[in-house]
Amino acid sequence: MHPWLSRLKWRYRSPPHPLLPLGDPRLRAPAAQVPDNARPCTAGTIRSLADALHWFQARHGAARGIAAPQIGIPFRIILVERDGEEVPLINPVITWTSPESRFGWERCMSFPHLAVCVPRPVSLSVTFLTAESTRDTWEHVGPDLSSVVRHEVDHLDGVLTLDRAEAWEMVVPWTRLVAEPNRFHPHPREASAGSPQEPETHSGRS
Repeated sequence: MHPWLSRLKWRYRSPPHPLLPLGDPRLRAPAAQVPDNARPCTAGTIRSLADALHWFQARHGAARGIAAPQIGIPFRIILVERDGEEVPLINPVITWTSPESRFGWERCMSFPHLAVCVPRPVSLSVTFLTAESTRDTWEHVGPDLSSVVRHEVDHLDGVLTLDRAEAWEMVVPWTRLVAEPNRFHPHPREASAGSPQEPETHSGRS
């Protein structure tokens, strides 16, 4: 099914694996590696991740990634959008991060009412298993995809954007950020330089 048709379907239905909300202890539990003998069984998890992602997109707008722990599945699987395609990454390992970082506002699917300003590397490399159990590597990806992957891999380690915020002024209601974008710089401590940044939704930017 084409993604836009799936999103339309979920406008009127709930996904079989609902998103866990902030405060659910399962969001804080590190996810387990997908063992070799379980890899043929990951297709169902990948479908459930796509369903939850499309449900969120239909209800809340943009989202570019999701991690299995967000739907209560405690394994190291994420689904991210790259070049218009939804790509599953099984047992992802970030092998390199750039020394440079940038701040940006992110929105998480587990607490979409908040926007959190966090630092992310401007580039990274990640190795993973594909849905076909072949090994693949993305080398030196760009800033936007780097932020999405870092956000979702954080979820696999029980880390949330709230843990990355350096101060409480870096956490604001998402509706306020959208209504008053000129008030919020990508780094709140840099008062005037640069231009406002739209909040990204991983996990949904996870």
